[in-house]
Amino acid sequence: NEYKSYLRMAPVAEDAASNPLSRKLQKILSLKLDQDPDLLLALKGLSSVVQTNNLRTRRNLRGEFEKRSVELSEELCDSFRHVNSLIDRLSDEITDISNTCSEMTEKLASSRSQMSGLLQKTSQIKHDSEEVEMKREVIGAFIERYNITPEQSAILRNSQSVNHDFFDVMRRIKTIHQDCKTLLQSHQSTGLQIMENMALEQETAYQTLYKWTQVIL
Repeated sequence: NEYKSYLRMAPVAEDAASNPLSRKLQKILSLKLDQDPDLLLALKGLSSVVQTNNLRTRRNLRGEFEKRSVELSEELCDSFRHVNSLIDRLSDEITDISNTCSEMTEKLASSRSQMSGLLQKTSQIKHDSEEVEMKREVIGAFIERYNITPEQSAILRNSQSVNHDFFDVMRRIKTIHQDCKTLLQSHQSTGLQIMENMALEQETAYQTLYKWTQVIL
């Protein structure tokens, strides 16, 4: 009813048929506002701008609309400035995250490189250790074949215990002498040194045996 009374305020000539403005006003007044949501929304917006219905407000209606339009534009600009500020902040945060990711990628690549070097060193150490162990076993087997133990050497020097062990050691020395003949073909210097050592052990055994015979006779 308020909107209809507002529209009726325009002057209407008595002869509606000959006045185009009157025909338009009559057409507007005949509209059913409840069935036109767009018009209701427009009138509601108009009522928020025009608080009082008088001649002065009607004359200043266009200015009020322009003022309201400027205010809405300023509010929209403020909103866009706020959104732009948020976007700038988000862009800075994304840049920081990107830089952090780049640093982590570089550190990860460096760690992988260091790990690769460490694995290579570990593999080399393992290989060297296996090689040393193999050499130790070879040396141990060589010594066992071409030498007598300290205990066996002690038996040859004890004239008080000439027994089966004593003669077993002497037979062991003789076997080493025989094996050295084969060794001389490939390692002459080593073979000669071993034969010399066994000759000394054998001479010691003969001296011990001589002392033992002197005692028992």
